Formats: sequence, structure tokens, C-alpha cells
Amino acid sequence: MPAMDQDSYSGAERIETINDAAQPSDRRTARSATRLLFIVDTGFPTFRADVSSLFGTYLPRHGVLTDLVAEADGDGGTWEAGDVFLTHRRRSRLRLPLRGFFHDIGALWGAKRNRYSAIQIRNKVFASVFGILRARWLGIPFYYWMSFPMADAALRVARERGRSQGFLKWLILATAGYAGREVLNRFVLPWASHVFVQSDKMKADLAAQGIDPSRMTPVPMGVDPERFRLDTPAQPDPRLSGRHVIAYLGTCERMRRIDFLFEVVAAVAAADPLVTLLIIGDAPDGPDQAWLRRRVDETGATGRVVITGWLPQEAAQAHLATADVCLALMPPDPLLDSTTPTKLVEYLAMGKPVVANDHPDQRKVIDESGAGFCTDLDTARYAEAVGKLLSDPALRQSMASRGRTYVLENRSYDTIARRLAATYEKFARRPTGS
Repeated sequence: MPAMDQDSYSGAERIETINDAAQPSDRRTARSATRLLFIVDTGFPTFRADVSSLFGTYLPRHGVLTDLVAEADGDGGTWEAGDVFLTHRRRSRLRLPLRGFFHDIGALWGAKRNRYSAIQIRNKVFASVFGILRARWLGIPFYYWMSFPMADAALRVARERGRSQGFLKWLILATAGYAGREVLNRFVLPWASHVFVQSDKMKADLAAQGIDPSRMTPVPMGVDPERFRLDTPAQPDPRLSGRHVIAYLGTCERMRRIDFLFEVVAAVAAADPLVTLLIIGDAPDGPDQAWLRRRVDETGATGRVVITGWLPQEAAQAHLATADVCLALMPPDPLLDSTTPTKLVEYLAMGKPVVANDHPDQRKVIDESGAGFCTDLDTARYAEAVGKLLSDPALRQSMASRGRTYVLENRSYDTIARRLAATYEKFARRPTGS
């Protein structure tokens, strides 16, 4: 099969990028940089900040270029970190996993020895088997990027929904879960050159299964400080005028237990009648949206909750700028405990003090930053923490300033990219040309 950087690469659309139009001096710089072939499990253009911001924007500033292999998911999109190779959806959703798999194999087969410093695959266990073999053939490292325990999630969905979703869909989920977990634990994790995990908790969980901790590096979710700013202008809303605003930004799925925050605002209102909960976002569909609004009344929070519905990012941030205190909620869950929630660090980047529930990464960020309070998922204790911040403007201000500083030093994508580039530098063989 032709090399990936040729237009004749079959089964994919090649998107021209800034590297194609670069002057000769720019090309020499690109050749001397670390360059990854990165196969991802997200569509392109991608909304995943750990792909778009980290690999697309910030890593190139630290000498790491990335050719992306992904599934087309809409029109447009730019990728200035390298080239993009896309596979396109067909009408049959059942064929999509196999089509994507063979597209990934084609990308691996087409990789050139002198172009890439390493091969990296995100969450795709079965493609990673071939990725490991291809990397060894080329004499370059293979990295597995594990952002979430996908196999365990597939098993849970298969068990919870059973065959009510149709036998074939159940079979695909169950097979992906059982087989994926075996392949991951017995082959991919032990044989990968290095494993990038989401959090310290995920690293500890895998170490308990026998994976060498020295071969794992946590790369948490971060925030783009150029997008989440202190000077974001607030969006005036007459419903919030003269109120003490506590805010939650994000999706309101039932599994996230957002109605817990309705109980909290009702409890806070006993001591602070001016408090209002601002929900920036909504439930994902009609039935859940009706449930969400019904729960406002059932929890005694009637008249104290404002739900904006879905908003563009800039409008959502403008609403968030009106908040006195922000709320981070991540209910305890074996699948979610190893994640690193983004909302908390986004709040801190915008200079907001936070009340969060006890979750491994949320606890770590709050303890290290001193930018808020962390409590267990108990209405009275959570409400007490919110009330303490609302009643003390000086405390809110000091926590807000500490939060922004912490994010810039530890969780901005520029900082994460600098540290990740240094890790790649230790392992990757530099390509000799394009």
C-alpha cells in the first residue's frame, strides 16, 4: 500500500494542512521535530480538547507534530499539527466499526520508517495489536493512550441494557467488552512501549493489575487558558439580577445526579434567600429534560433554578462569568473515579471558587490549589460549603486568585504539552525525513 503521505493512500481523504504549504525552512523544522502517527477514537473535527488543543495547538509549539487518523464527523476543521487522514461513514452503522478498523490497519501499513518517531493509538484496543507489531517492524516505539476504561464501559452497557437493544448490538457490545478487556490486559498494556493514562487513580488501578508503574504516565484533562479567561464579559440576565449565583456548566444526564444540586440550593436558601442555581446546559433529550424540570419542583427548589438550555461555548462562558461560586459534581462510580473532570479546572481558569464533591482528581486539585472546598456527596455538608463561600467575599477572592495560578502552572494545555513533549523526547526516535 502506498505511504500515508501520498495522495493515493486508499480508503482515506487527505486534508492539506499548514505543513503542505510550508516554506523549505519550515519543512526542515518539521522533519527535525518529533512526529507521531496518532490513531484516535474520536471524529474529526473533534470536540475533545485533549486531542484538538493538546495535540493540535500546543504540542507543535514544543516540537511535537502529529499526523491524525480519524473518522470524518462533519465538514470543515483544520489541523495545523500535521496531516489528517479520514475515513467516511456509510449508511449502515453496523459496518462502521469494521470500516474504521480496516482504515486504521491501512494507516499503520502505510506508515513510513523515516517519517514517524512513534505510533500512538487512543483507546482502540484491537487496532493497537497491529500498531504494536507495526511499530516493532519499523523499529519505533508504540504508545497506548488510555483516556477511559472503554472495555469495562461496554460490558456495563451490555449488562444493563441486555438484549432489549437487539441481539446484534448486545453481541457487539459484549464481545467488545470481554475480548477488549482480555486483549488490553494480556497484550496491549504489557507490550506497549509506554502507556499514557488519564489520572493517578488509573495508573494505580493498572499497577494493581501488574502493569509496571514506570511505564505509565498520567496526562490529565486540562484547559486552554486562551479560551477560558479572567476577563470574560458577563452576560446580563434579569433573572439573576441582585441574586447570589451558584453555577453548574455541563450536561445534565440522570447518571450525573444533577438533581442533587437542586437539593443543595434549597438547603442553602434556608440561610440565604437570595441564592439562585444557574444551570448552563441541559439534559440530552426531551424525556430527561422533562425529568430535570420536574425534579426542580420535587426537591423544593422552585423559583431558585435557572436553566439556560444548550448554548454556544462563548455564550456559556459569558453566563458562567456571572457566578459567585461554581459547582463541580462527579458522583462516585468505578468507571468515573479514574477520570479527570474538565469542568473543575475550567472554573478555576476563569477565576471562580469551587465546591466539589469527593472524587479522586477533584480532591487532588482542590487540595493542591486551595481554590475551593471538597465534600462528600451529602446535601447538608455540600450546602454548608456553598454557604460559607457566599457569605465571605474575601475568601472567594483569595480562592479565585489561587485557582487561576494553579491551573496555569499545572493544568493548562501549554504546561501539559511541555511536560508531555519532554516525555516523548526521552523515548522517541526522530524521523530522518518526510
